[in-house]
Amino acid sequence: MERNLERQTLSFSKGMTNVPSDLLSEDSELLESDGFIFKDGEMKAVQKGVEIGNVPYKIMYVHKMADYENIIAYDGTENIYWYTKDDSGNIVSPPDGVTKSFNVGTVYDVKSIGNTLVCATSEGLHYLLFKGNKYKNLGKELPRLDYDFTFERPTGNYTQEESGRTLCNAENAIETKQGESYFNPLNHTFIQAGGVKPDGSETKSYTMFSIKVSSDSKYENEFQETIQGHVAQAISWAKSKNMFAFPFFLRCAFRMFDGSYCRITTPIICYPTVNKNCMFSSAVFDSTHNTYMDLHQMGGASMFYFIEYRELLFRFESISNDWSDIIKEIVVFASDQVVPFYIDKGWHFESPNGLHKKYAYANFGYKIYEEKLLNYDVDGSTSTDTTKGPSYTRAVHDELLPKYKSDDQIISELLSKTVFYKLFTVPINAGYMGGYNFHHTVTGQGGEPTFISEGTLENLQEQEQLKVDDYYGWASLSAKSIYNYNGRLNLIEATRTPFVGFAKFVGKDRSKDDAFVMFTHIVSDKCETWVERSVTADDDFLQGWLFYPDPNATEVIFHSGGKYIRINLKAHPRLNGAYTFPVLPPNKPQKFTEISESELLKIVTSVNDKENLNSQIFTSVVNNPFVFEASGDNTVGTGKILGIIANTEAVSQGQFGQYPLMVFTDEGIYGLSVNSEGLYSRSYPISREVCNEDSPLVPTDRLVFFASKKGLMAASGGSVACMSEQMRGRVPRNFATFGEGKFLDFLKDCFIAYDYRDSILRIFRKGKSYQYIYNMVDKTFSMVNSGIEAQAVVNDYPDNLIQDTKGNIYSLTSKPDINEDTESYSGSFTTRPLKLGGSMTLKSLRAVKHLFDSDEGTIGLEIYGSNDCKHWCKLPSVGGKPWKYFTFKYTLQNFKAADAFAGSIVEVQSRREDKMR
Repeated sequence: MERNLERQTLSFSKGMTNVPSDLLSEDSELLESDGFIFKDGEMKAVQKGVEIGNVPYKIMYVHKMADYENIIAYDGTENIYWYTKDDSGNIVSPPDGVTKSFNVGTVYDVKSIGNTLVCATSEGLHYLLFKGNKYKNLGKELPRLDYDFTFERPTGNYTQEESGRTLCNAENAIETKQGESYFNPLNHTFIQAGGVKPDGSETKSYTMFSIKVSSDSKYENEFQETIQGHVAQAISWAKSKNMFAFPFFLRCAFRMFDGSYCRITTPIICYPTVNKNCMFSSAVFDSTHNTYMDLHQMGGASMFYFIEYRELLFRFESISNDWSDIIKEIVVFASDQVVPFYIDKGWHFESPNGLHKKYAYANFGYKIYEEKLLNYDVDGSTSTDTTKGPSYTRAVHDELLPKYKSDDQIISELLSKTVFYKLFTVPINAGYMGGYNFHHTVTGQGGEPTFISEGTLENLQEQEQLKVDDYYGWASLSAKSIYNYNGRLNLIEATRTPFVGFAKFVGKDRSKDDAFVMFTHIVSDKCETWVERSVTADDDFLQGWLFYPDPNATEVIFHSGGKYIRINLKAHPRLNGAYTFPVLPPNKPQKFTEISESELLKIVTSVNDKENLNSQIFTSVVNNPFVFEASGDNTVGTGKILGIIANTEAVSQGQFGQYPLMVFTDEGIYGLSVNSEGLYSRSYPISREVCNEDSPLVPTDRLVFFASKKGLMAASGGSVACMSEQMRGRVPRNFATFGEGKFLDFLKDCFIAYDYRDSILRIFRKGKSYQYIYNMVDKTFSMVNSGIEAQAVVNDYPDNLIQDTKGNIYSLTSKPDINEDTESYSGSFTTRPLKLGGSMTLKSLRAVKHLFDSDEGTIGLEIYGSNDCKHWCKLPSVGGKPWKYFTFKYTLQNFKAADAFAGSIVEVQSRREDKMR
């Protein structure tokens, strides 16, 4: 037996490495491995994916539900195409007769919620609905909700009967005195009778009323209570008829398929009747018409509050039937009304010469919202002399008046009315949409239904509340990336195009409106811009109520015919918007200032700029990809969000919401906790590791893999580690047969496919025909020089679909079991410098025996020797000259997937170093 002969067993358990250097590497490390990877203690073939079809466009997404699986592809311009799978799992074209492609714009990402496909495009989110084995193109955003409201006094057969009302008898608490006065028709005043009668005046009877006086205020209290009860009865009666008497706000919204609301409009100010709406007169009940008739006089036993009331009328623009599965109805909400006077105090009698007013049959919708002065509506003339005007024949009396609220008080109360209650609904497919005609809500004119249900207005606060305010629901939201999780869409790298503004702020007839261009100025920490739209408005109302659904709006400009007005806005204290509400109508029209177009352009700059919201995540309502409420807006850190993924490993044990959404930013990794409503809330840092900007985020069973400048990284719970430390060393000087050996460069702009069954990652890069393989169990690397240049990897969990540049698509879960795979696999792997007992010892090889299990497979071996790990000599056979280092290059052919190569047994003879010289 030869002296100094040893046996070494080679097993390549560390897979491919380039760390540490060749001088210190172990004999279990490989310089390169092609087609085989160390797995389960042996070198095994990496099975090929199974081709399941060809799609000529880049695949983007798999839209999968229980009964279908569609492949979504993008042609790189503005069109997406869809394909489906047959019963064998192969990709095929859609059935004949259906639309197979849709023009949606430049596509960044595609995801879905339920049967709704959502494309993130340069122009916004584009929606397609899959129903009846075909897609329906819904467009880039929800329809706009266009509305008109006005008010009309019911007349004729629609006059509201008043049999439930009673007269007010305050005779016991008041004193009445009859007298005379002189009436001057030229200046419409009354003066006390007596003395010399003024020229041109008329003598009239004059009834004066006063409240009886007592030491205990008995009559004062009785009078106040009597009047208060009568007024409260009148207001309650109007509400019982679902009629409106006093100012209030309306809002409209679409009710979605899931019951959520969107496209919530501006609060629409409504002035249904006249300004003060408080006229008392004596009356008698007309049993023929079941109403009370004004006697145009006043008596303490027959006083009656003639409350003005109006019916609400509406008109909505039509909506495409394509949205009938998404939008179910329009819901109209109303705030409480603001009574312009105090009901519970301050009732008194006053001379008709006071400045107070009474109703005149006017409606603000016709540019009038005022009343005539008291007693100026007395009509009838017995004179034929037109130069003197009418001769008033009716009696004059003191007027019963409340304590009126100031306009500022009314405005303040209106601004506090931010709770809106459901008033009525209009189904979008019931024939009441579109057209020029208004629809009555109560009286059923024209055979229409009663939209406002009985008892709604008098029990308004018991109706359903609009619990959410509009949160940029009219702005156009887009994103570069979408992640769907737990039935919600999460948008990142978002941009928001501000809404151009509402065109209608007042519920009124618009037939006499004028045309303007409206500019709204928005100043936020993300953007300063103006938005522009054409509107029609009544210039009598331009200095009244205005609203823009963003508290960052600062001013509005109305421009028309070379003139403009400029109106400042301020943040609303309770709603998500900015407003102005300086006065009530009637008011003097705004004074327009002349301005040239060039001067206007110096003011209005940066029109329709977008907001870049790179630090925010926008989360949709659950199972509803159309609505993004305020509760779903989360800001994470201060940097740019690069990607998000769900974490399946607890960040901190035992805490509510311990399984967060992991957010990858350019300043580190954050977690978002889940609150009790299933929304993400508090954010907190997890790690300072930063992923590459174009890195894929690959969730596996317990780990999330991503690429960084350090290498292949894995996050689990609150910890992050590098999985490729062994691949960060020197590029091999020799023996690398393909690839540049720069693994970190390879990770730039890479794709990663998770092979669920075999627990391996397949790492591709654009423009490369080979791939890296990472064994997640043994934490070893290998390569496969398949000749396939991948252009896309799409998750179809548990499968991953891989598409090459020729359009061929490969499935990983369709691979056969290793015992049934008839494919023959060939490949090679090369060791790093083998020390075989010592790096400084000269040694010769005497024999090499391979340990492998294969019926048809063959193994070829090339051996190289070196004394410095730099310069190598190919050995023709074992034996011969001794070397310090050896490199083995194995070539395996015709191996099956179930075959295995366990390693080699090498007989090594060391050179004697103890001989006498």
